[in-house]
Amino acid sequence: MAREYFENMIAHYMELLESGECDKDEIERRIEICKIKLKEYDYRDCKHLWVSLPSEDEYEDRLIGCVKCGFNNAYIPEFEKKFDKLSDNEKASFEYITTWSIYDMPSMHSESWCDLELGMAIYRKIKAAHPEANDEQISDYLACALCNMRTKDQSEQRKASRVKRLELRPNFNAWNPEFEQD
Repeated sequence: MAREYFENMIAHYMELLESGECDKDEIERRIEICKIKLKEYDYRDCKHLWVSLPSEDEYEDRLIGCVKCGFNNAYIPEFEKKFDKLSDNEKASFEYITTWSIYDMPSMHSESWCDLELGMAIYRKIKAAHPEANDEQISDYLACALCNMRTKDQSEQRKASRVKRLELRPNFNAWNPEFEQD
Protein backbone atom coordinates (compact mmCIF):
# COMPACT_ATOMS: atom_id res chain seq x y z
CA MET A 1 0.00 0.00 0.00
CA ALA A 2 2.73 2.49 0.93
CA ARG A 3 4.64 1.60 -2.22
CA GLU A 4 1.60 2.59 -4.30
CA TYR A 5 1.43 5.87 -2.39
CA PHE A 6 4.97 6.82 -3.45
CA GLU A 7 4.34 5.70 -7.04
CA ASN A 8 1.20 7.87 -7.14
CA MET A 9 3.06 10.80 -5.61
CA ILE A 10 5.76 10.57 -8.30
CA ALA A 11 3.07 10.59 -11.01
CA HIS A 12 1.41 13.59 -9.34
CA TYR A 13 4.71 15.48 -9.03
CA MET A 14 5.56 14.70 -12.67
CA GLU A 15 2.24 16.26 -13.72
CA LEU A 16 3.02 19.33 -11.62
CA LEU A 17 6.49 19.52 -13.14
CA GLU A 18 5.09 19.33 -16.68
CA SER A 19 2.49 22.00 -15.94
CA GLY A 20 5.21 24.43 -14.91
CA GLU A 21 2.96 25.92 -12.22
CA CYS A 22 5.18 25.04 -9.26
CA ASP A 23 8.75 25.54 -8.10
CA LYS A 24 10.75 23.14 -10.31
CA ASP A 25 13.55 22.59 -7.76
CA GLU A 26 11.11 21.76 -4.96
CA ILE A 27 9.13 19.32 -7.13
CA GLU A 28 12.34 17.60 -8.29
CA ARG A 29 13.45 17.30 -4.65
CA ARG A 30 10.13 15.68 -3.72
CA ILE A 31 10.37 13.28 -6.68
CA GLU A 32 13.87 12.32 -5.53
CA ILE A 33 12.60 11.60 -2.01
CA CYS A 34 9.80 9.40 -3.38
CA LYS A 35 12.25 7.49 -5.59
CA ILE A 36 14.48 6.85 -2.59
CA LYS A 37 11.51 5.50 -0.63
CA LEU A 38 10.57 3.20 -3.55
CA LYS A 39 14.13 1.89 -3.70
CA GLU A 40 13.97 1.15 0.03
CA TYR A 41 10.90 -1.02 -0.65
CA ASP A 42 12.81 -2.84 -3.41
CA TYR A 43 15.61 -3.54 -0.95
CA ARG A 44 13.26 -4.70 1.77
CA ASP A 45 11.34 -7.05 -0.54
CA CYS A 46 14.44 -8.64 -2.12
CA LYS A 47 15.80 -12.01 -0.99
CA HIS A 48 19.36 -10.81 -1.48
CA LEU A 49 22.05 -12.73 -3.35
CA TRP A 50 25.30 -11.24 -2.07
CA VAL A 51 28.69 -10.99 -3.74
CA SER A 52 31.80 -9.67 -2.05
CA LEU A 53 32.95 -6.37 -3.46
CA PRO A 54 36.50 -5.24 -4.09
CA SER A 55 37.79 -2.66 -1.65
CA GLU A 56 40.60 -0.16 -1.84
CA ASP A 57 41.05 -0.66 1.90
CA GLU A 58 42.92 -3.92 2.35
CA TYR A 59 41.50 -4.28 5.87
CA GLU A 60 37.84 -3.94 4.79
CA ASP A 61 36.57 -7.43 4.05
CA ARG A 62 32.86 -7.05 4.68
CA LEU A 63 31.83 -5.07 1.63
CA ILE A 64 28.93 -6.80 -0.08
CA GLY A 65 26.35 -6.09 -2.73
CA CYS A 66 23.18 -7.80 -3.95
CA VAL A 67 23.25 -8.79 -7.63
CA LYS A 68 19.43 -8.78 -7.70
CA CYS A 69 18.56 -5.29 -6.46
CA GLY A 70 21.89 -3.48 -6.22
CA PHE A 71 21.77 -2.95 -2.46
CA ASN A 72 25.30 -2.61 -1.11
CA ASN A 73 27.31 -1.35 1.80
CA ALA A 74 30.44 -0.33 -0.11
CA TYR A 75 30.09 3.37 0.63
CA ILE A 76 29.37 3.04 4.36
CA PRO A 77 33.01 3.58 5.49
CA GLU A 78 33.08 6.90 3.63
CA PHE A 79 29.44 7.82 4.26
CA GLU A 80 29.86 10.79 6.55
CA LYS A 81 32.47 12.36 4.29
CA LYS A 82 30.27 12.49 1.22
CA PHE A 83 26.56 12.07 2.05
CA ASP A 84 25.52 14.95 -0.21
CA LYS A 85 27.35 13.36 -3.13
CA LEU A 86 25.73 9.91 -2.83
CA SER A 87 23.46 8.72 -5.62
CA ASP A 88 19.78 8.05 -4.95
CA ASN A 89 20.50 4.31 -4.75
CA GLU A 90 23.32 4.86 -2.28
CA LYS A 91 21.13 7.10 -0.11
CA ALA A 92 18.37 4.48 -0.17
CA SER A 93 20.93 1.78 0.70
CA PHE A 94 22.13 3.79 3.65
CA GLU A 95 18.60 4.42 4.91
CA TYR A 96 17.85 0.72 4.60
CA ILE A 97 21.06 -0.55 6.15
CA THR A 98 20.72 1.77 9.13
CA THR A 99 17.17 0.51 9.69
CA TRP A 100 17.77 -3.23 9.20
CA SER A 101 20.70 -5.39 10.16
CA ILE A 102 22.26 -6.69 6.97
CA TYR A 103 22.76 -10.10 8.56
CA ASP A 104 19.08 -10.43 9.53
CA MET A 105 17.90 -9.95 5.94
CA PRO A 106 16.66 -12.96 3.97
CA SER A 107 19.67 -13.68 1.82
CA MET A 108 22.32 -15.99 0.45
CA HIS A 109 26.00 -15.24 -0.02
CA SER A 110 27.35 -16.46 -3.35
CA GLU A 111 30.99 -16.57 -2.21
CA SER A 112 31.90 -14.75 -5.45
CA TRP A 113 34.09 -11.65 -5.58
CA CYS A 114 33.33 -9.11 -8.28
CA ASP A 115 32.37 -5.57 -9.14
CA LEU A 116 28.66 -5.07 -8.36
CA GLU A 117 27.81 -3.72 -11.81
CA LEU A 118 29.37 -6.81 -13.40
CA GLY A 119 27.62 -9.16 -10.95
CA MET A 120 24.24 -7.55 -11.63
CA ALA A 121 24.74 -7.77 -15.40
CA ILE A 122 25.66 -11.46 -15.18
CA TYR A 123 22.68 -12.09 -12.86
CA ARG A 124 20.29 -10.51 -15.40
CA LYS A 125 21.67 -12.67 -18.21
CA ILE A 126 21.49 -15.85 -16.12
CA LYS A 127 17.95 -15.08 -14.97
CA ALA A 128 16.86 -14.37 -18.57
CA ALA A 129 18.33 -17.68 -19.77
CA HIS A 130 17.17 -19.71 -16.74
CA PRO A 131 14.08 -18.01 -15.25
CA GLU A 132 13.27 -21.05 -13.11
CA ALA A 133 16.73 -21.16 -11.47
CA ASN A 134 16.87 -20.65 -7.72
CA ASP A 135 19.46 -18.52 -5.92
CA GLU A 136 21.77 -21.44 -5.24
CA GLN A 137 21.85 -22.41 -8.91
CA ILE A 138 22.31 -18.80 -9.98
CA SER A 139 25.17 -18.48 -7.50
CA ASP A 140 26.88 -21.47 -9.13
CA TYR A 141 26.32 -20.04 -12.63
CA LEU A 142 27.66 -16.68 -11.46
CA ALA A 143 30.82 -18.23 -9.99
CA CYS A 144 31.37 -20.21 -13.19
CA ALA A 145 30.84 -17.15 -15.42
CA LEU A 146 33.29 -15.09 -13.35
CA CYS A 147 35.87 -17.89 -13.42
CA ASN A 148 35.55 -18.19 -17.19
CA MET A 149 35.94 -14.43 -17.62
CA ARG A 150 39.06 -14.39 -15.51
CA THR A 151 40.75 -17.40 -17.10
CA LYS A 152 39.90 -16.93 -20.78
CA ASP A 153 41.39 -14.52 -23.27
CA GLN A 154 41.45 -11.01 -21.78
CA SER A 155 42.10 -9.12 -25.02
CA GLU A 156 40.67 -5.64 -25.34
CA GLN A 157 38.45 -6.83 -28.19
CA ARG A 158 36.97 -9.59 -26.02
CA LYS A 159 36.41 -7.18 -23.14
CA ALA A 160 34.64 -4.72 -25.48
CA SER A 161 32.43 -7.55 -26.72
CA ARG A 162 31.54 -8.50 -23.13
CA VAL A 163 30.70 -4.90 -22.28
CA LYS A 164 28.25 -4.80 -25.17
CA ARG A 165 26.82 -8.28 -24.52
CA LEU A 166 26.32 -7.62 -20.80
CA GLU A 167 25.00 -4.10 -21.45
CA LEU A 168 27.57 -2.50 -19.16
CA ARG A 169 28.55 1.16 -19.37
CA PRO A 170 30.95 1.70 -22.32
CA ASN A 171 33.97 2.53 -20.13
CA PHE A 172 33.52 -0.48 -17.79
CA ASN A 173 36.86 -2.00 -16.87
CA ALA A 174 36.49 -3.81 -13.54
CA TRP A 175 36.83 -7.42 -14.66
CA ASN A 176 39.12 -8.61 -11.90
CA PRO A 177 38.99 -7.42 -8.33
CA GLU A 178 42.31 -6.26 -6.89
CA PHE A 179 42.37 -9.33 -4.68
CA GLU A 180 42.12 -13.01 -5.42
CA GLN A 181 39.46 -15.27 -4.06
CA ASP A 182 40.76 -17.80 -1.51
